[in-house]
Amino acid sequence: MPHSSSDEARSLATEDAVADIVSPVLSEHHAELIDVLFRREDGQRVIEICVDDDSELGPSLETIVELSEILSQELDKHDKDSAPYLLQVTSPGLGRPLTRFRQWQRNRGSLVTIEKTDGASLQGRIGTVSDDAVVIVTAPPVKKGQRINPKRIAVHTVPFATITVAMIDFEFSEPSDVDWEIAMDDEKLAALTHQEGK
Repeated sequence: MPHSSSDEARSLATEDAVADIVSPVLSEHHAELIDVLFRREDGQRVIEICVDDDSELGPSLETIVELSEILSQELDKHDKDSAPYLLQVTSPGLGRPLTRFRQWQRNRGSLVTIEKTDGASLQGRIGTVSDDAVVIVTAPPVKKGQRINPKRIAVHTVPFATITVAMIDFEFSEPSDVDWEIAMDDEKLAALTHQEGK
């Protein structure tokens, strides 16, 4: 049965509906939907679509521009008679929770704050990422200019199933201390993880 114009307009009424429309289109172009967000900006309706791909650093600006044009055309097919909207296509970054395996891998060494299902929180650097868990490297706070004592470094294996939200913490300078060095070293992490398990 053909859809009426009112049916097409209602098809963009919810974030889930937009996700259903754009997900297969993104898959055809080797990209993945992270989430859809509706908001208003200066009184205008905004549909924000966050996408990711398999590239090492995430979608390039060129890719974002290309996907914006493709998704705009696709959404227009379903939104001919509804209110105007502004489409914004973005990629995962600071301020957006880590929700995909590739995001964890891509941010290895970064400082992250994790909220867990038991109400506890944990801040540390992302280490080894496996299918079902992530290793977090923690270190005690030190004064500016002081180096972290390697003996006070700890590792925590955190199952993804116990994480409610995880956010990358902004750092004003490039990390260069021992906690970052350990987070990026598979052998050192494996040794510390083995000690943790004893």
